[in-house]
Amino acid sequence: MASLPYIVEDLGGVIQIFSDGSIHRHKLIEPTIFFPTKRDFSVVWKDYCYDKLHDLQLRIYKPKSTNTTITNTKLPVIYYLHGGGFCVGAFARPKYHNCCLQISKTLNVIVVAPNVRLAPEHRLPAAIDDAFVALKWLQELAWNPSDVVECFDFDRLCAGADLQCTREGTTLRDGTTGGSEGQKMEEKDGLKIFQPENGPSATANKRG
Repeated sequence: MASLPYIVEDLGGVIQIFSDGSIHRHKLIEPTIFFPTKRDFSVVWKDYCYDKLHDLQLRIYKPKSTNTTITNTKLPVIYYLHGGGFCVGAFARPKYHNCCLQISKTLNVIVVAPNVRLAPEHRLPAAIDDAFVALKWLQELAWNPSDVVECFDFDRLCAGADLQCTREGTTLRDGTTGGSEGQKMEEKDGLKIFQPENGPSATANKRG
């Protein structure tokens, strides 16, 4: 008689991997007493689909006072990847949503926060690839301006986290190459990277 599947990996009870390869993901319920969703009417936000194939969304936060029709003012853009080690999390979770609201309000900037596919259901570099696809989605809008990005200053775009999606050295504005490593993109053509320690070679290693 075959033995029942047993747990071989356990991420704090949130994600469990069983001996037969199956995965059980518990829903993360954040107590509102610790992480209440803020209602800040000084910032407006809206969700957009950037990858129809994988049904992936991103959320754009804009200071409500922004009116480019009147002021012709464009704002810096922060590209925000939520925490969770590419295993858990989403922009809609209160602590990440609240963080983006606060960043947008306090710094008077646009915040772009994409969701990505999560491991272990989608092994790395799937999440990194998704982050890159979301940047390419923004690039298309930069080339073909629309109401979505009318107040975006693409010459002042900062990307946080370990943004390996620069591994191909592609800039947001002009598509020129920044070299073989993500580090070379740190101060090029409006795309600035925080903690750009991982380049294409690191991604290749994760594939292997």
